[in-house]
Amino acid sequence: MTSLHEQSPATYFLHLNNSEYAVNLKAGQTEVNLGLGAGNYEIRNLRCYIGNTDESLKTLCQSEFRVDKAQTKGNRIVGSVDGVKDGYLITSIPYDEHFEVKIDGKDVKYEKVNTAFLGVKMPVGTHEVEIVYHAPGLKMGKVLSVTGLLLLAGMMLWNKKKAYKPLDKYHFMG
Repeated sequence: MTSLHEQSPATYFLHLNNSEYAVNLKAGQTEVNLGLGAGNYEIRNLRCYIGNTDESLKTLCQSEFRVDKAQTKGNRIVGSVDGVKDGYLITSIPYDEHFEVKIDGKDVKYEKVNTAFLGVKMPVGTHEVEIVYHAPGLKMGKVLSVTGLLLLAGMMLWNKKKAYKPLDKYHFMG
């Protein structure tokens, strides 16, 4: 383990509000300033760790998500991951309730991780992952659009029939 006063570069890990932050220290750096926006804060259970960046990345990045570019389109991301141990697939996609996540074709529960992102528990091994976003209101929007177009077409046909009604042969204006 490294001391904060050591003269070599290191990574400073900060655990705050159930989130982990990593700050790279320069050689000889002895302080880290934490800037917070305006407001009142209560900071409890603050934990800090010092480690080597290369060693830390080995534990943080267990495996790579390989995107299948042929199947990834629009609101759908498809790919595979080789997990070296049970853990989480943590994406950089902001969490939302309108996702559908499948691992090996089976629906799985997803959750908000790192305070803002989409994550899912991932078992060890090679797995196919599919993430689909269903925009809220999309189906209803389509139904209303089709209904509106049908009403418009009906009104146009009705007006067309009314406008071209043959004149009554006994009715003359004059």
